Amino acid sequence: MAEKKRIEIVTVDFDDTLKMKEDGNPNPFVIQKIIKLSKKVDKVYIVTSRRNTWDNKLEINDFVEKNNLPIDGIYLTNFADKWYTLEKLNSDMHFDDDEDEWRTIEENLPELQLMKVDDETGSLMK
Repeated sequence: MAEKKRIEIVTVDFDDTLKMKEDGNPNPFVIQKIIKLSKKVDKVYIVTSRRNTWDNKLEINDFVEKNNLPIDGIYLTNFADKWYTLEKLNSDMHFDDDEDEWRTIEENLPELQLMKVDDETGSLMK
């Protein structure tokens, strides 16, 4: 039986994954999971498709600080597919709510453990 690879790098989307757009509230399902994982993994990064602007960085940074999240870095892809950034970061696990992203990640990074988030409820999907 093949030995399971240790998860070292976790990446997480921002909108409708960490922060719910409808009410702007933190997503407790994903945040609890990220906090728990952060104690076992080497790094946790936010990877969002948002435009790489000062305003977006500030908003995400404020959210991270306000919610005391264990985040090691923030990456804004300027609407590019996230899998490029996930590959550069050597992500082992990624949380996301976007079906198009799921598809391109599964096609290009089949080894990555994809955690699908329901964009309505914020819960993790099976």
